[in-house]
Amino acid sequence: MNILKSMLIVLTTLFSQILNATIITYTLGVDDHFSTANGAELASPSAGCSVNIQNNPGQTIGNFDRTDQVNRTICNLFSFSEHAGNIVGAELTFRIRSNGSNSSNDTISLERNGDINDRWSSLITAPALANSNWVLGTQYAATLDLSALPTNTTPINLISSLNTYGFIEFRVQDDTALDFVTLSLNVVPVPSAFYLFGLGLVGIGWKKRK
Repeated sequence: MNILKSMLIVLTTLFSQILNATIITYTLGVDDHFSTANGAELASPSAGCSVNIQNNPGQTIGNFDRTDQVNRTICNLFSFSEHAGNIVGAELTFRIRSNGSNSSNDTISLERNGDINDRWSSLITAPALANSNWVLGTQYAATLDLSALPTNTTPINLISSLNTYGFIEFRVQDDTALDFVTLSLNVVPVPSAFYLFGLGLVGIGWKKRK
């Protein structure tokens, strides 16, 4: 009976840790509705995204809040390797604004290190996103579930990729301004060594008892 009781205590503690997931947020830029009163916040592109933009004729790297510029792609890298392997959910919140008449074909994407062949991407005008003509001055704010990103067919789940690589990059193309972007991770605590050790002892005790 004591062994069963000990096993129940250890398992209850482990399940409690799993259920008590923590929301960890990373914000780049400032949620100030494109105000430049405090200056335009600098973007944080990866080296790969920077090279990709520089190799694209007519394109330059953009920063936050610049509603007066076009042909500037904005990339922001989120790094969270300390939580890789323990992420069970994620959301991305952002606000964007059309900067010109050529923005109707602009996209947003989530990718790894500027790799445009390894990513989720969507037109801003897509029905699941802004669903508008995306004309000059139009704004759009949204929160995307990274476990069910919209596509024309089956939604894409990036949670496994977040856990595998520990980083993700948000790209906004190139006649569209970005106010801010926030990544929220739902992280499960790593079971403590004490309880894992305890579970092992309980298992050994149960085996000897049999």
